[in-house]
Amino acid sequence: MFSDQKKSIAIFFLLLLFGSAVLYAGNGHFLFVQGGLYHAAQRDRSMSPLAYSGTGIAAGIAYEHRGHPNMEIFQLTLQSGNIRNRYGNTCAYQRFAFRNYTFYQKQDEFGKTLTFGWSNINAFHRYVNAAYGNYADRLNYYTLFGPAFRYAQPFRIGKLHFRVQLPADLQILGFYLRPSYISNSPSGYLDPENSAFMAWLRSIDIFVPSRDWHFSLNPELSLILGSGGRLSLTYQYQFVRIAKPEPFIQSKGTWYIGLVTKL
Repeated sequence: MFSDQKKSIAIFFLLLLFGSAVLYAGNGHFLFVQGGLYHAAQRDRSMSPLAYSGTGIAAGIAYEHRGHPNMEIFQLTLQSGNIRNRYGNTCAYQRFAFRNYTFYQKQDEFGKTLTFGWSNINAFHRYVNAAYGNYADRLNYYTLFGPAFRYAQPFRIGKLHFRVQLPADLQILGFYLRPSYISNSPSGYLDPENSAFMAWLRSIDIFVPSRDWHFSLNPELSLILGSGGRLSLTYQYQFVRIAKPEPFIQSKGTWYIGLVTKL
């Protein structure tokens, strides 16, 4: 039997065999899958005052449509691993997210692209801290909207063609569902007189700019192959802060390796 660490490494290398398509040139329809590793650090005061951190595997699939004047990206991702505090207590961590971008393109005569648009992210986090017994299962969910920016620049080194890009987004409006301080259920579920619908409704809070934050930055380098495909290296950084009912803060970086596929 493999240890959990060996299993994670084996799955990671299997993902790299499939690769991840990262699509940046020309019009058309593209499909890509992703494989990589992430490192996350977070503090959820509804669970513990201590910070937890750890690494895990990341995988996903996405569709991109490039046309005039819009470029649209739809992406599904899944992350799984373990996070632990400085005393060795461990949480099993999973994240499932759906994200989409719409960019309004403008390209100059040298192939440089400066685009502005908007983004939406829907994310579900679950982490299980076995030491908490009946309150072991923690969750949060949010749906957020905000502006997005992307700059891309092609260049050459000898006979090799490259493309570097820098997308970023800042989420400024939305809603979220968070667990309560004394239970693994959001606060609306603590009142037994609430129906299932009212419990869900009263557990929703508004994502408020300056009180709550969600920011991501995704620099990427792509090598353009003679076959028309691409190899890419991507780093995705994300920072999240949700203030109520108890502060939840997470900082996470993910590395991906990619290979293009065009439909």
